[in-house]
Amino acid sequence: MGKYKQGILGSFTGKVGTVVGSSWRGIPVMRAKAVNPKNPRTAAQVETRNRMAATVRAIRPFLESIRHGYIAPSGTSAWCEAVKANRKKTTKTVGDDFTLKPADIELTDGTELFEATVTLSGANLTVEWDAPTPYDAMYGGSVYVAVLNATTGRALNFSADASAGETTLSVAAIKAGADTDELHAYVFAATKEAASMMTHKEL
Repeated sequence: MGKYKQGILGSFTGKVGTVVGSSWRGIPVMRAKAVNPKNPRTAAQVETRNRMAATVRAIRPFLESIRHGYIAPSGTSAWCEAVKANRKKTTKTVGDDFTLKPADIELTDGTELFEATVTLSGANLTVEWDAPTPYDAMYGGSVYVAVLNATTGRALNFSADASAGETTLSVAAIKAGADTDELHAYVFAATKEAASMMTHKEL
């Protein structure tokens, strides 16, 4: 119950109806009573939330690569653009659950052509590509490689100078050591101004 200090025209403390009185640094203040927000769970809202959760869960391990793969327009971020693009690729599984399959993950929205060859020997991943010339859109950029172990959900992100033409990386840190490991590699090139299309390969 509120307490009046100086009559109806003065300050008060506590709650009176839909108004709350208090003081801030000795100054009497009034504010509207906080209203607990409703949390409606319509079928459409549940689907949207579950789809978003599945998207974020799937692409979070690739944050470092996404920062280079999505050239975000002013007023947004590469992460927001990646979530928006990948959310559309989620598929419904059981009940209200959704999943984003490893083969459907997109780490770039680039349109420049870029081809890479990916091979795995033991725990060593070798990526080869044609080094860009001064006339190529990706000249002066970098090549980004991400590797996902879909069995464990662990991922690694690497980068190399595009002019090198190849790079060899160790994926031992994410291998469980079993032949059942489901590994996926994602490769693309990018500069500060543009990104290429992505090469995906299940290893």
